[in-house]
Amino acid sequence: MKMKIFIPVLFVFMLALTADAFAQRAGRQGNVRPQQRFSERPAERFERPRQMYNEDCMLPDLTEEQQAAMREHRLIRMETSTAHRNQMNELRARKRNLMTQPETNREAIHSIIDEMTVMKNTMMKDRVAHREAIREILTEEQRIIYDNRSTRRPGERSPLGRHGNAPRMRCW
Repeated sequence: MKMKIFIPVLFVFMLALTADAFAQRAGRQGNVRPQQRFSERPAERFERPRQMYNEDCMLPDLTEEQQAAMREHRLIRMETSTAHRNQMNELRARKRNLMTQPETNREAIHSIIDEMTVMKNTMMKDRVAHREAIREILTEEQRIIYDNRSTRRPGERSPLGRHGNAPRMRCW
């Protein structure tokens, strides 16, 4: 009698274990074992961040004057973008504080949203002005290459997935 009960219970238990094991396979890519995913990756994938900021970003035949002017423009851009980012973070924090209070002041929240919109507008205009300033430094051939390269940030979403295969450039 015990054997008649034990075998079906054992069968259900084994079925539950295998179903649980199959449920954990969601992160895998096809029939690739986890060891293969890490051991068979190409070496350049690990070197990509260093490459991206050095060799990939370089335009052909840049003169020393062009590089110096680009560095100067880039430093100015970094200073202004840092100031914009800090102001936006302050506005976000203020908006979050107002929204979490028991009595919400809609007019104050709307005015902060308007300030944030103005800030985003100026940030976008500064980005375009910086890009145009860099384009003025370049020769015609360099300008064509610069315009054809993508301006997405590394890791930004693309139609091809999280990182995508499109060329990236965030140098100047």
